[in-house]
Amino acid sequence: MPVPLSETHTVVIVDDVPEIREILGFLLEESGWFRIVGYAGSGEEAIDVVERERPDIVLLDLDLPGMGGWDVLPILRERHPGGAVVVLSGSYDNLASKLGDVHHHAAAVLEKGVSNRDLTATLLEVVGKGRGAARRLPVPVQTVDVFEPSAWLRAIVEASADAVIGKTLDGTIVSWNPAAERLYGYTSEEAVGHSIAMLMPRDRPDELDTILASVVRGERLDHYETVRMRKDGSRVDVSLTVSPVWGDGGEVVGASIIARDVSSRRQTEAALARAMTQLERRNRDLLRSNEELDSFAAVASHDLAQPLQVAYGFLDMLRTDYGEQLPEQGQAWLEASVTSLERMRNLVKDILRYARTGSGEGKREHIALGDIVGDALGALSVAVSERGAQVTVGDDLPAVVGDRGQLALVVQNLLANAIKFVPEGRAPQVTVHARQHGNEVELAVADNGVGIAPDQRAKVFEMFQRVASAGFAGSGLGLAIVKKIVTRHGGDAWVDDGIDGMGATIRIRLPAADAPA
Repeated sequence: MPVPLSETHTVVIVDDVPEIREILGFLLEESGWFRIVGYAGSGEEAIDVVERERPDIVLLDLDLPGMGGWDVLPILRERHPGGAVVVLSGSYDNLASKLGDVHHHAAAVLEKGVSNRDLTATLLEVVGKGRGAARRLPVPVQTVDVFEPSAWLRAIVEASADAVIGKTLDGTIVSWNPAAERLYGYTSEEAVGHSIAMLMPRDRPDELDTILASVVRGERLDHYETVRMRKDGSRVDVSLTVSPVWGDGGEVVGASIIARDVSSRRQTEAALARAMTQLERRNRDLLRSNEELDSFAAVASHDLAQPLQVAYGFLDMLRTDYGEQLPEQGQAWLEASVTSLERMRNLVKDILRYARTGSGEGKREHIALGDIVGDALGALSVAVSERGAQVTVGDDLPAVVGDRGQLALVVQNLLANAIKFVPEGRAPQVTVHARQHGNEVELAVADNGVGIAPDQRAKVFEMFQRVASAGFAGSGLGLAIVKKIVTRHGGDAWVDDGIDGMGATIRIRLPAADAPA
């Protein structure tokens, strides 16, 4: 039974081979009697560590680089007389001629190369006797084989973070490492000698027989994910690797099980699956809402258009036939009414256009951007002339793939905005150019207008978002229509700075005509 930490003995291990230091430290700490407080790989380092830590025991290899163990021994005795030095020797024969010196300075000798089973007992004996008693008695010589294969295997199994369990063909547990205790809650004494079936959930009655049958056939089971029961009755998700253990005669005599707790990963996967399901449901709801919104907008806009047209027609006739007969105040009211109705008609027209934009599959054809820009400028010739706009179009605009009618609306909206949003007294300057990047074409329309503030650039592509500039009326749907069409073509739209530090540049990205389908 390991003693409490307060009763453990402190140890410094000195050896120039890191693996030997690691294994000796593991074996001593696992015993529960010792606590490693320092390691050293040379004589000079050993002196520093011992003077600093003042350990109960110094486990010292004599074959050290630089200052050897023989030189270190008397220094340790002088500077730390309260500690016991236990010598590690690679060969007892080579040490025999110097046993007198060892007897004078060391409490005991452990020879490497045979067995490590007496390591703990020897060190406990040294601590119990004290240095004086050890010097008066013949030097006990024990052996510890730090390279013994079975010692390596035990050290690896004991240090493993995964549960490592050995069982016979009938399922009886024969070995149980510390990680298995942590995973399942049973101590080694509670598990060894009992059936592995104690870990099986009741809802998996046939799983153990299936696994044992595979082992008997000499088959290996890799990363088999299942559920096991802990001592407290809780369930734990595990990933098992079950391998047959072969006897000297080539027959299967048992199995080894390596179990890893995958509960956290399972929980993460389950949470991700729930999130994906929720996201899919929300996407369906959003799609349905968008379809309903488009349908509502189309119906509402159509139903609103007729009475607005009627009202506008009557007011226009009233202005034409009787406007001059009205007093000045009446004429002002009539003009305000006509202007408001005209704005309402344009808004309803834009809403209807937005609702219909991108509906259906749309055509996919090769389109010359130069032709579309030319058609758009023709449709905007009156606005270009009235504003005295100067429009410069780059040469050799690449061809794209898409719906000609929808992309024509995109270019016309971009050019109309570039001409419109320029303050009075400033002649609009507009440049149109495009270039191909791999499988995509980037079209840019730049102006010298009022520009778009950086904090508004993402918002202007949303419905009913207007540039915060006085004196410019609009529905706030022009760039929303642009974004919707471009997105449905697999592209994107964004805003950059305009010409000479003024205005804005609207850029769109579309699939190139020579891109793979």
